[in-house]
Amino acid sequence: MGLFNLPPHYVFDYKPMYYDKDKERRKAVRNQVRKELGMETDSDAYRYTIRFRSQAYYHKKIKKGQNVRLIAILILLLGVTYLILYSDILQAFIEKLLK
Repeated sequence: MGLFNLPPHYVFDYKPMYYDKDKERRKAVRNQVRKELGMETDSDAYRYTIRFRSQAYYHKKIKKGQNVRLIAILILLLGVTYLILYSDILQAFIEKLLK
């Protein structure tokens, strides 16, 4: 007994309604040929590497955008700091406030 009453999980017993004997035979022959050629026999392994590669590319693209934004902000801050320290803008602004 816990704090919350959670419903039980559902179990699905799915059985396909159609079985294609020729498709299974072609798949077995294809796997046999791939095994003889030394290629990957698991078709899902290739799909997973593609997915992981795309996720890595996506994160790399986001990181690159963040780096560009950070560099732009730093350049802007350095420019404003230079203008404040080495120009008469700050002094003129303070004189106008005091008048």
